[in-house]
Amino acid sequence: PGFQRLEIPFLIELDREGRFLGLHDTREKVGKKLIGRAFQVPQEQSRTGSKGWMKANLLWDHAGYVLGVPKSEETKDQEMARRQHGTFCADASALADRFKEDAGIQAVWRFLQKDDFQEVLSHPLWKECEKIAGCRLSFRLQGSTELVCASAALRAYVAEKDAGGGEDSEGGEASGDAMEGLCLVTGLRGPLARVHLRTPVPGGNSSGKLVGFQRSSGYDSYGKEQSFNAPVSKLAAFQYAQVLNALLGKQSNNKFSLADATVVFWGAEPNDLEDFLADILKEPSKESPEASARALKALYRSPETGAPPLDEDLTRFYILGLSPNAARISVRFWYAGTVGEIARNIRLHFDDLELVHGSRQPEHLSLFRLLVSIAPQGKSENIPPNLAGELMRAILQGTPYPRALLGAVLRERFQIEATIYYQQTSRIDWKEVAESDLVGISSITSTVPEAYRLIRKIKTLGNIPVVLGGVHSTFVPDEGLEQGADYVVRGEGEETLSQLVSHLNGDGPALAEIAGLTYREGETTVHNPDRPRVENLSALPWPDLTLVRNFEKFRIVPVLTSRGCPFDCNFCSVTQMFGRRYRFRDNDDVMAELRSLYALHPKKTFFFYDDNFTANRERTKDLMERMLAEGITPHWTAQARVDL
Repeated sequence: PGFQRLEIPFLIELDREGRFLGLHDTREKVGKKLIGRAFQVPQEQSRTGSKGWMKANLLWDHAGYVLGVPKSEETKDQEMARRQHGTFCADASALADRFKEDAGIQAVWRFLQKDDFQEVLSHPLWKECEKIAGCRLSFRLQGSTELVCASAALRAYVAEKDAGGGEDSEGGEASGDAMEGLCLVTGLRGPLARVHLRTPVPGGNSSGKLVGFQRSSGYDSYGKEQSFNAPVSKLAAFQYAQVLNALLGKQSNNKFSLADATVVFWGAEPNDLEDFLADILKEPSKESPEASARALKALYRSPETGAPPLDEDLTRFYILGLSPNAARISVRFWYAGTVGEIARNIRLHFDDLELVHGSRQPEHLSLFRLLVSIAPQGKSENIPPNLAGELMRAILQGTPYPRALLGAVLRERFQIEATIYYQQTSRIDWKEVAESDLVGISSITSTVPEAYRLIRKIKTLGNIPVVLGGVHSTFVPDEGLEQGADYVVRGEGEETLSQLVSHLNGDGPALAEIAGLTYREGETTVHNPDRPRVENLSALPWPDLTLVRNFEKFRIVPVLTSRGCPFDCNFCSVTQMFGRRYRFRDNDDVMAELRSLYALHPKKTFFFYDDNFTANRERTKDLMERMLAEGITPHWTAQARVDL
């Protein structure tokens, strides 16, 4: 612990007197990208908040710290760079006082004391450094192959400091003495990490962490702050962060992108699957379009080539899906199995989806291409994040595909036509109704007389099945049948209605097997058992508002993020309909839907029509903060208790 490998694109070369000799570009071309060389450097500081400038990395950092170069000409950025550089110089001065015999440290301090970096800024390569956001810089002494920050003296100093518990908490405040305890990862006692290292994922905050706790944010208990509530030793925290950052690195072959997630994978021992898993599942790159085909051949034909069959490989294998979530990271999915299990299940997936295709078309669709083909408007940004994760999990485990995927396929590919009428924005086309195979009507108590009038009108057009749903019908289903409905869906109806449609198409369960359904058999009214409420709201597909006739006339865009209410007001039907247990969608899923809706309707008012939008204040606060951070700021309204 104390050192880590990081990409350092540019090095400042000095002589022993601290004179600037040149700017060295460490980058090499990998494919079409320039990738900086990775060096062992002192562990990166964890710094967030208004006091983050008080912590500099030892003898390496970005240009604001090393040279005092602001990221823009704005006054606030210039002042921030001045503070950052002051911190960097103070640390260098302390090191120079401590290590008077270290030629490299002394040279760096002499260079900084001059406080004139025009030679660096006018060097021909400086423009290249400026193009890289947060470009890292460090120092190298003339004639040396190692960085100044990796000298033997500094390594010993960092190890001593780390052993002494000199660790800072987030925001730049000192944490005091180190705490020892039992590590939840290793099961061994040792010094505990108060804060964990950064493990940023693509598309997320550069300070994002897999594990992170803020002070005074509701996680402190029994006098234990921040990560001490979930104790991990410094050694384990350092090791997992180093490995995860290596897997996420630009040159890593153990990762690929899937919707908003980055998928990383590794084996307990070297194995063939690790070499080509990414090529099997990711979108083929333009640089190597044949890589996917070669990988699939290896998956299917390893016995033919004389290689040991993957199906029999018992090597443990791990797959982790991560996505950005404000300053932290969400675990989209986690799978632990064997190489053989994964190989069999992936092959099963491709066998199940085998289609007749043209000679120039790919033999198999990548996961990305499959998801894009069913996303609203065919846009990758509209892929529901939870759907991608659920699909990946189903493939790896060899289980049925998520129902949301099948629903999307039916809508986008098989063109099952549906039209939704809202009488305040459009008149009902009764000719279209007369040609329908099924009509559904939803109502509450105040609108149920109009619902019954519509049923009577529909029945004059022919023998068209009518299904009734909503709160009122859930509580008095017999009344709906008496008014002419053929079926009543009670409670949360997504699954019930889906099974009813399948039944009417001739390929679904028998009516008696559809939970939550009320109907008649002759003169007898049948109430099937209640259907359990939906546990995972994030697994439901987003409502397709484009199906609503004249939706462009709507002034309000509805969004549902939760169901249920933990309170039990005697005048309210919510707890009887949706229960007292508060269930809510993952904020990643909500944000993905909001991005899609806001892009189409930035001027409209958004209505969060949850039963109690603020029942979980931490969840609601996180959602609001993320909306602000992404600039999703429509006028909005919601239902909530005034005492929350």
